[in-house]
Amino acid sequence: MTDTELLGDLLGVNQPWAIGAYQLAGTRLDVWITPWAPRSRSWFAHARPAPIAAGPEAVWRHTNVCGLHCHVHVADADSGRFAGQPWAGDAALPFTRAMGERVFALLAEGVDYVAICKMLGVAFGDVWKYKLALESGRARVSPAAPPVRLAAAPTGSDGVPDATDPVWQGLIEGAVPLDIRVLSLKLLLTRLRTQWQVLEDDEVKVAKLRELQRYFVKSSSALGHELSQLRRLR
Repeated sequence: MTDTELLGDLLGVNQPWAIGAYQLAGTRLDVWITPWAPRSRSWFAHARPAPIAAGPEAVWRHTNVCGLHCHVHVADADSGRFAGQPWAGDAALPFTRAMGERVFALLAEGVDYVAICKMLGVAFGDVWKYKLALESGRARVSPAAPPVRLAAAPTGSDGVPDATDPVWQGLIEGAVPLDIRVLSLKLLLTRLRTQWQVLEDDEVKVAKLRELQRYFVKSSSALGHELSQLRRLR
């Protein structure tokens, strides 16, 4: 098995695609993916391949490969021919679909941006750009998550309803009346309601519900008035 064939297996690159070339420099691994074609072994296996079309080349940050920071290059990236491939992404975004899902999972759990960058070896600006794309609906998470759950859920020991409680969706959608005295909560709800109106991806919606619930958990000592109303509503 050649080096490019091994990399193809590690990245999940299958026919009709193949790794045409790669370059390793320190902890950075660059791979160029092209249409699959039989090729003979040669001393020039690591040479950068010619573009597969006249369209622009895109470079996406992919998930790490054997501890290496992997960057995927494809030409004609905006043609749609790579749609659905985990090692490709949207031409306007910094991550492949596989890396985007990993970043999204960490964001949804409330992991700090700086921690995400250190964990995955990605740039802060790329994480921020991806977050904005999610919130604007320009990025989608796949596979699709199950619909937002609306069944009743337990209340934690701090008096804050569980993240799956329907009260959070009701708050964001304005269906749950709440007299709010804390300015930071007013600002948070204003932002979440604006974002919610354009969101289509259920996983992103779940992340927004968790963000609101985490705020109540962290600020429960200052939200006595608001929490008492939530208890009565439930």
